[in-house]
Amino acid sequence: MPVNLKIETRELENGITVIELGGRIALGRESTNIEPAVVGAIKMGAKMIILDLTAVSHIDSTGIGIMAYCFGKATQAGTELRISGTKTNVLDVFRITRLVHVVPFSPTWTPRYWETAGWFKGTRSIQMQVLQAGEHKLILLELDAELINTAARQAGFDARVKDSPRGIVMDLTAVGRAGPLLLFDAADPGNLGWFSRCQFYIDGRTGLVMQTPISLANKKDRSGKNQSNAVRIRISKELPASFRLPGKQPLTEPVFYALLQNFLHALMQTGVAVCGGTVVQPLTGRTEAIGPRN
Repeated sequence: MPVNLKIETRELENGITVIELGGRIALGRESTNIEPAVVGAIKMGAKMIILDLTAVSHIDSTGIGIMAYCFGKATQAGTELRISGTKTNVLDVFRITRLVHVVPFSPTWTPRYWETAGWFKGTRSIQMQVLQAGEHKLILLELDAELINTAARQAGFDARVKDSPRGIVMDLTAVGRAGPLLLFDAADPGNLGWFSRCQFYIDGRTGLVMQTPISLANKKDRSGKNQSNAVRIRISKELPASFRLPGKQPLTEPVFYALLQNFLHALMQTGVAVCGGTVVQPLTGRTEAIGPRN
């Protein structure tokens, strides 16, 4: 008999929130309750969220995607998120999917452990890797193509990834998706419902995803028509030393992986707005018939 998923939230001192999970984190309605628990802790001002998986007996690819998404939401909000207490079989799934290289893990969530680790001494400084290129300084992202591919698969895409010293190119296809990817025209009044909750905006003249190292382009079929379920994404590994994410957040590799996970999730679930220009064409709009989104 499968064990139902249990979620219990506790607030500790020093702005720490512990979310204890028990049972199975897998495909199903109960697992979707993890995200609201994390978002709720962020809204309540948690400086650190610890997901305690001590009582979790099983996790599948859906659960891994939820963990990655929660890490992305916390990272974008400036909240530390850590995973603790994983059993061997659960930790093995994190290792296979390589998420263990993105989300920090620890053996225990006890306050003494975190105090020893130095998490109670204010905001931790995030170190960016800076490359000196002649007179210019660049932020250098040492990205792992396999981790990028894993993030795409977790979001529901079939990905072809090409790695180069200066960037990564991904051809993404949402195989079997019934409707188009949620890439919509921000200027269309009929899309205000999506725009109001949108996190990502694309400059339609250049394809640049604003305030990120990501750019997007349409993919065309053999007849020259835009494919509704596919896009091409370019990721720059070299950025100006002055580059910052929204909120002036520094960019590091873990922060970027979280950013990418959220962007891919937006293409599938919440929407990405195209602002002006004609280089990038919207794939969906108010006539799109995948449920009541507007």
